[in-house]
Amino acid sequence: MSPLNTGVSNCRNVASYSFGAGTLSSLPSHVESLRKDANSYVIYYIDCYFQGSSSLLNGLALNPEDLCHFVDSSNEPTTSLVDEYVKSIRSAKNEILPAAIIGLGGGVTMDIAKAVSNLLNNPGTASDYQG
Repeated sequence: MSPLNTGVSNCRNVASYSFGAGTLSSLPSHVESLRKDANSYVIYYIDCYFQGSSSLLNGLALNPEDLCHFVDSSNEPTTSLVDEYVKSIRSAKNEILPAAIIGLGGGVTMDIAKAVSNLLNNPGTASDYQG
């Protein structure tokens, strides 16, 4: 199958975007509304610029089941990096999909969050959708 003919005619994409003043303070309640049960988890992709910000991390109200990845945004993401994230999530969470994927940061971080979300919900690898 060629990269432009994946067999997928319609794929689910990002359900919502939030940005602007007050977004971070409302994020925990929004995330909790998406959790289906106590075992539901959320994946956070956060620009490494914020890695030392305890106030940001504390404000997210992470659950023990959640996954948090700090993204090096100095280079564009590669398809192999996206595939590695997807593989590690599928392995760690036994193919159970997250309640949400949250991206905090700039373009690289958003690209990774969107790509991982798409691949967790659709067949193939990142390179299958590149083009």
